[in-house]
Amino acid sequence: MNPVIASLFLILILSGCTTTKTVVEYKEVIKKPPEALMTECIMPFSERPKTYGEAAERDEVWHNSFEQCAKKIEGIRGFYQIQI
Repeated sequence: MNPVIASLFLILILSGCTTTKTVVEYKEVIKKPPEALMTECIMPFSERPKTYGEAAERDEVWHNSFEQCAKKIEGIRGFYQIQI
């Protein structure tokens, strides 16, 4: 093989190895929490209680409803890794 051709071939190979191109690609990722966490909190009662006894009985229902709603909010905060 001719030394000129061999050196030209070697230069072409080495110059191809030294050129590097960095490609950066950005991707938009939309994170959505589970649908169960995104449902609306439901009020257990819409009318006022008629008696004091009925109001006292409703306290536990309201308490459970508030707890369930708070768990949804905490679940959303946990999904997005928000610490308060």
